[in-house]
Amino acid sequence: MAKQPVFMVPPYLQNMRKDGVTIMWETVLPAQGAIEFGFDEKLQKKVSGQYSPATVHKITLLALQPDTDYYYQVISGQMASPLQKFHTKKQKNAPFKFLVWGDNRSYPKVTENVVKLMARENADFVANVGDVVTSGHRLSEWVDEYFYPMRWFGGQVPSYISIGNHEYGGYWDIREVPPFDLRVEHPTTTTGSTKYWFSFDYGNAHFVFIDPNKTEGPLGDRIPPGSQQFQWFKNDLEKAKDKYEWIFVFFHHPPYSEVWSGGYYDGEEHLRKEIVPIIEANNVSIVFSGHTHDYERGLPHPPYNPATGLGNNAAYIITGGGGSSLDNHKYYEWPQIDLPDHQARPNSNETDEGEYYQYHYCAVEIDGKILKFRAIKMNGDGSHGGILDSFELRH
Repeated sequence: MAKQPVFMVPPYLQNMRKDGVTIMWETVLPAQGAIEFGFDEKLQKKVSGQYSPATVHKITLLALQPDTDYYYQVISGQMASPLQKFHTKKQKNAPFKFLVWGDNRSYPKVTENVVKLMARENADFVANVGDVVTSGHRLSEWVDEYFYPMRWFGGQVPSYISIGNHEYGGYWDIREVPPFDLRVEHPTTTTGSTKYWFSFDYGNAHFVFIDPNKTEGPLGDRIPPGSQQFQWFKNDLEKAKDKYEWIFVFFHHPPYSEVWSGGYYDGEEHLRKEIVPIIEANNVSIVFSGHTHDYERGLPHPPYNPATGLGNNAAYIITGGGGSSLDNHKYYEWPQIDLPDHQARPNSNETDEGEYYQYHYCAVEIDGKILKFRAIKMNGDGSHGGILDSFELRH
């Protein structure tokens, strides 16, 4: 085993750039790590990792060519992973595709079926809106519920996480999540960003991830005005609003939600008060959230009125159908949300007739000033269930 340390987590890509990428993997026992890579299957170059043996491996490849295919395999001891291929960031004006999903925790077999469907899309990257594990302090769940099922695309397509409340499970007192810190590598090149809130560019678009779980300030407020994350988020969007054709924001808890199970829920008031006004003032195209285990969608209903909170310039989407148990009751009617479109019943907790309580993922295709969106349903047997919802946005 020391010479042939079995791969617990196969290679997965993190923090893709035009000239580099971070590749991570995990072995059962400590071992030395290395990566062989090249423009074709001959793998002309080799980069070694840390000097001391480790179980969690992280190597960053640098000085790569933009918009280029690379082949690679990772090596631990005398074991090598299968040959895989990735593509560095495309040119600014090239068409591209990204996927969004969330709340995949708890049922790995369901999650793996969703991931298999996602792998067919050949996306440029994947974003998860959080709750990737049931309880973040259980180390085995990071493997069983997220990284191992993700093997179907993780070695070819980079992934990013907007951290959820379940990742904080067991770590609330210290307000950090050690397994997340160790196993996730996010871009932190902008001043004030961290692994928990960060942004990056792809093509003609800007992507911003924040953490609504963080408590900051003496009263334990989440993202209060004046906090580090609040100020970073505000500055980041203000700089981006006139620079990019498309802007997307990701965070786990939804500001507007209509569905839950077993009790009333309508989203997060503090986000509607503190975060939504920043979003609405800065040309954000779509906001993606999870937390609610269904699909919900609201297209723009302009104008947004900051005094009353009515209207929305951005589209709001909840994609919480990645594998956890589904929610089943509509409690509230938000004018910002179009789907589900059946009647809300705030005084009942019974399962209702909602057709959007489905396992699914979202696909977004950008080509210049045109955005095409699809929500793809998964059937109970894991097969492709067709289009749950679709729309286009044009600038």
